[in-house]
Amino acid sequence: MFFSEQLDRLVGKILFFAFSGPSTGASLDLHFSPLVPRVRPLKSPLLSEMEKNSRGEYGLFIHCGWRFSRESLGRIRVTLGSSDLCETSDHAKVTELLGSMLDDKVVDLSFCSKTHDLRITFSSNSTLELFCDRGITVTGDYWFFVPGGVYTVGSSGVEYELDVS
Repeated sequence: MFFSEQLDRLVGKILFFAFSGPSTGASLDLHFSPLVPRVRPLKSPLLSEMEKNSRGEYGLFIHCGWRFSRESLGRIRVTLGSSDLCETSDHAKVTELLGSMLDDKVVDLSFCSKTHDLRITFSSNSTLELFCDRGITVTGDYWFFVPGGVYTVGSSGVEYELDVS
């Protein structure tokens, strides 16, 4: 199955888990429905039992530039971007924002085949944009986890790796 077809499967999925914190820098780890058991449970005392033992069947690990915006009263307002975390290390703000988006449904997405940038729109009128900005020598800007494998996406292209665990 082609990458764009797998991406289309995100539409209708619910954001169940969203992780970011001081140990991840500006990276985001997003998990979408349905939930499946983890092969190896996580051990962090900061996570709930469900988070330790479950993951989304679909997921995004984002290591590139990103931006959240929200439309309200016909205006689009940027609420948070990856550079905000790099500059201020204000992880409380991103934790609050991500927490407010849990249980949001993906209603639309668009993928630019030339730049590999991704835009995801949620049911709350929030939008997450990913920008492949780490250069052509970098292996991945973001990773898209699907049943049976993972797509590594970067400025230089998209590669699929079969899950052998």
